Amino acid sequence: MTLKRAAFMFVTAAVFGMIVGIAFSGDDFISAKMWLGAAAVTVVAILVRDFLTFSTVEHATLVSAWSRRRPHRTKSGPPSLDNIHAQLVNATTSPRSFTIHLRSRLVELAHHFLPLRRGIDFENDPDQVAELFGDVAWIIDLEVQDRSPTFAEVERFLDLTLVDGDGSPR
Repeated sequence: MTLKRAAFMFVTAAVFGMIVGIAFSGDDFISAKMWLGAAAVTVVAILVRDFLTFSTVEHATLVSAWSRRRPHRTKSGPPSLDNIHAQLVNATTSPRSFTIHLRSRLVELAHHFLPLRRGIDFENDPDQVAELFGDVAWIIDLEVQDRSPTFAEVERFLDLTLVDGDGSPR
């Protein structure tokens, strides 16, 4: 804890304690007890908030409700990966999001990689494409509008799209 943070905590506790002591004054001894109690509660509340805010817990709802600061989150990669991950999560929970955002990218991947990896022309060999993808072929079927894939289905689709016919990625 920095000196500035400790001073802030002390001043906040003293001011809050004084306000509570004045509000409930009547007997000097009781108001001193109130001041000390309010100051102690303030210090504990600040320490608990700081602990929860700076802990590695990403989804501390208590922190977001209690503090204006967002919980600390460690980045696992560049922002573009976070964006792709967010789109994938949205696409697997919302058919509309899948149709608008993810399907076009998956079709684009299939158009590019199927001729290179499998020797299948996406446009001219629709039967081969359907046979290759099997139960996940609906992912690139533009007529399917009310369904969103699971993570496993997207992973299977990507494996079939990006892996060579002999099973090795390039």
